[in-house]
Amino acid sequence: QERAKREREEKLAREAEEEAARRWELEREEREAREAREREEAWAAVVQAVLGKDEDLALDRLAFLGDYAPEFLTRHAGPGGASVLHLAVCRDLGRVIEAVLEA
Repeated sequence: QERAKREREEKLAREAEEEAARRWELEREEREAREAREREEAWAAVVQAVLGKDEDLALDRLAFLGDYAPEFLTRHAGPGGASVLHLAVCRDLGRVIEAVLEA
């Protein structure tokens, strides 16, 4: 009887650990998805800021992207496949040009 009780307790403990691991994994996946959405939104804001010649906003959103910026900077951002660098050069946004080249 004591052995059966101990086995039930061990089984419950294992199940609790497995459930905690599943919850942790789900939370991690949700966090990663949210962060990816936030980066996509920041990138869209960079493009719109450069198109609208809002250098401060473009720099702020580029800073938000941080280490992910190079991944986004290779994307087409304007007509004919123009990059953000091209758009910044056309609009004479010197600080954005510098930030893009440094990324």
